[in-house]
This record gives sequence, C-alpha cells and structure tokens, in this order.
Amino acid sequence: MSVNVRRMPQTTGERSPKQLKQQARISLAAAYWRNVKADSARMAIYRALPRVPGLGPYHFASRDFAHPPVIGEIDLSAYFGRMGESIRIQATDDTAVAEVTVQILDMKEALLEEGPAQRDGTSDWWVYAGRQSSPSGQSLSIRVSAKDHPGNCTVKACFGYAR
Repeated sequence: MSVNVRRMPQTTGERSPKQLKQQARISLAAAYWRNVKADSARMAIYRALPRVPGLGPYHFASRDFAHPPVIGEIDLSAYFGRMGESIRIQATDDTAVAEVTVQILDMKEALLEEGPAQRDGTSDWWVYAGRQSSPSGQSLSIRVSAKDHPGNCTVKACFGYAR
C-alpha cells in the first residue's frame, strides 16, 4: 500500500487580503453561534429544522450566517399602483426568511410608501398590500429587501407602472 505524503505549504506569515477577509467571516460566524447558544428562542429555530445525520444546530446556524436570502420573482401582475392591490414576492433562505420589506418609490427615488410584507401561508411567497394610491400614469420603482435570522439582507428592485 502506498501513502501519499505532502509537504506543508511554506508561508511567509503574511496573509493575503482574501485570507484576512475569510478569517474575519469565520470569527463573525463563531460570534453569531455564541449569541444563538445564549438565546433559547434563536436556538429553537435551528433545533426545529429537519434532522440530518451528522449535522446539528451549530452547522445550520453557521450555514445560515454564511448565506443571505434569495429574492426570486417579484410579481406585479395584481399591482397597478392603487391602495389594497398586492405585490407578491418569492423569498427563500437555506434556513428561513425572517422578514421582507417593500418600498415603493417614484422615478426620482422619492419614497411613496414602505412596509413589511406578510408570509403567504407556509410557502416561500410573501404579500405586500399597497397602502396608498399612486398618481395614474406614474412609473414606479419597487424595492424589496429580505432578511434572514443572522441579519443577512438581500435587495432586489423592479419597475412598475401606476394605471
């Protein structure tokens, strides 16, 4: 039987910027895990996940810390700029999306309205109901942000038109 032996890489002791960035992320993930362990409500989130052999709450929390949520589709098919009309947002995360917020802006980036979206049942879809009507014929910018439990945030924008 042959054994492959490799020499340990020689380093100058200086870390590259990429190595320093990775080291900082690992330190932040460890700090997040310490906070999760100290907070029973946060720990319950990771304990409630489906069991996977060899993986426990630590692994889930570390993975959650490393991966921000993903905003898929922003469905404006039922939104025409009037109060009560719905914007549907598909937001996913490897653990769970904690909150989704919607901002509606005019084309000069002036905020017209903003608020939280509500989860649509147990699916990955969230719904935001417009709180006011926009002037007819106005182009709108819809900005959606999704956060997970560690606080990672993803932002996605699209454009709509008030009728």
